[in-house]
Amino acid sequence: MSQVDICLRNLIILAQAIILVAGVSCTASENVTSKQTAELKDLVLYELVPWQYVDSGGIRGIQRDLKRLNGLFVNALVLHPVQLRDQANNPFNPASPFAISDYSVIDPALGNSEDLKGFIRASHALGIKVLYQWHFSETGPHHRLKDEHPEYYRSSEKLKDNRYNPDFVSLNLSDTRVASLQLKSFADFDNDYEFDGYVVFGIDSSNADFASQVLEICGSRRILINGDNGKISGISHAIDRTLFDFFKSAYNNAPDSQFLYRLIAEKTPQGRINSFVDYHTNFYKGTDYMSFPNAYRYYAAFAHFLPGTPWMLGGQEYALVSPVNAFSDHPVYRKYSFNGDLYRSLNLQRRHNPALWNDSKCALPVIVADDFPVIGLERSRDTFYCTGIFNFSSSPQTFVMTKDYRYAYDLFNKVPVAFPVGKKLNIGPYQAFLFSNVL
Repeated sequence: MSQVDICLRNLIILAQAIILVAGVSCTASENVTSKQTAELKDLVLYELVPWQYVDSGGIRGIQRDLKRLNGLFVNALVLHPVQLRDQANNPFNPASPFAISDYSVIDPALGNSEDLKGFIRASHALGIKVLYQWHFSETGPHHRLKDEHPEYYRSSEKLKDNRYNPDFVSLNLSDTRVASLQLKSFADFDNDYEFDGYVVFGIDSSNADFASQVLEICGSRRILINGDNGKISGISHAIDRTLFDFFKSAYNNAPDSQFLYRLIAEKTPQGRINSFVDYHTNFYKGTDYMSFPNAYRYYAAFAHFLPGTPWMLGGQEYALVSPVNAFSDHPVYRKYSFNGDLYRSLNLQRRHNPALWNDSKCALPVIVADDFPVIGLERSRDTFYCTGIFNFSSSPQTFVMTKDYRYAYDLFNKVPVAFPVGKKLNIGPYQAFLFSNVL
């Protein structure tokens, strides 16, 4: 058996794994309230890094961009921290947006408290939720606690194995005094701003009661997403960042479908956030476009199509041709020519097509084309459906549809299409096309 045949066999396993994965991904957590489930049903998360807008006004610059973002049909923004930031290039956590030096002060380089409140109000006026990222165990090296209470940190050693020690800026949340201080900072900030929810980090290093106290501060009306990898009791939706690595292996003809299945199964019964490329991945590993030349749109569509809540990195609707350093004085502006209708269509489907809703009746994918390396997946509920055809190879392919589609619409250009059962169809290298009976 050739290497290509082995890869295609792995992709067949992948298709089977996706169906199994979908089964566990849609299992509702006993900790999820019905309201939280409803909030996440058709959510599309769009992550924003305010420092990318610093030359156009910081927080006000983002607010001026709201009309364009609303036109993408995203309905929730995930905001990176805007509090006073320690030196961005400090050697302990140089690429971290959580190198905060004062939780109570908005960084004047980005704006002020009134700017942030105005941004939230303007977002709400457009029907867009605003979530905020918060790290409980990480600070910058010049946070006041570093001088006042160095014993609150995991380490006082600046160097470890001749390298800068990240524990030097990591708080020891298992210490109840530290936990109490961090909870108060969080509660004070939350009391000042009308955020719709939070993406929280660092809770997995805390004491047993910490997560429940965070939940109590947030209350039942706010969405709470766990940004860490581990399960946190009471926080029912977690980010999965490893799709990027999986897609990279598929692009290099070495997919590990069993890894994908194990990855998702381990997160059951928590909900799943499909993060294809986020700021951390972009900063350290390069962008999707750099890693998957001519195929990045395909993988982004695949990430949207799976059960779960899609997470878009700000600017991902454009062609990403270089890593974005949010701490640079001259951040990269993503003004490249890219068909943003891809994301607009996907996000509209999330909003209007029940087949893609992420709720207790989550629709599971079924195979409708299996002439590998082409895979066709359909998600349907009642009379609604959305179908995606994906070519996992670098060459044109022919495949046969195993289901009859007579009255459908191409997802991106909205033209009517028909795919009779048994007819041979063609698809280009790393190409994907999606169609639905919902406009």
